Amino acid sequence: EADNMSLTEDSRVNLSTNITSIANEVRNMSHTFSPILLNTKGLYESIEEKVKLINTNSTIHLLFEWFEETKKLNPQYEMMVYRIVQEILQNLLKHSKANHGLLQIILNQNFVSIYAEDDGVGKNQQQSNGVGLQSIENLIRLLKGTFNIESNNETGFSISIEFNLPTDGKI
Repeated sequence: EADNMSLTEDSRVNLSTNITSIANEVRNMSHTFSPILLNTKGLYESIEEKVKLINTNSTIHLLFEWFEETKKLNPQYEMMVYRIVQEILQNLLKHSKANHGLLQIILNQNFVSIYAEDDGVGKNQQQSNGVGLQSIENLIRLLKGTFNIESNNETGFSISIEFNLPTDGKI
């Protein structure tokens, strides 16, 4: 685009805006792929920060409930829970057209439960699962867990995920 534009003040402003937008997108992607906050502050604060961003920067009001009965999870499991939640929240923002949502996480010594719902448009049953839902499904399969999705135009979208934590901590 820059190669073919004339050198006017408007084109320079447009180019500057595009460069800033691309830089912000790359920055956001780098944070997504390397969740620094997860490594430094832990799972709860990382998810809480994402929820705060949604509540601040979107029209969706998201309620976050956290029930923890365990000490810190194995880092591999924390990363998987984080990735699952990340996909759920991305789908909420990108596809739901919701006004309200709920994210609930329960952790105990041997069990993890993640539940999310929204009052949006739901997922069209004719659509195949997108990359995000397939990613969640693959993680749940790896964890030998279960998940259930309910979706329609009247009640929105909900997903329930459960998996056991092995006693040896290995996947």
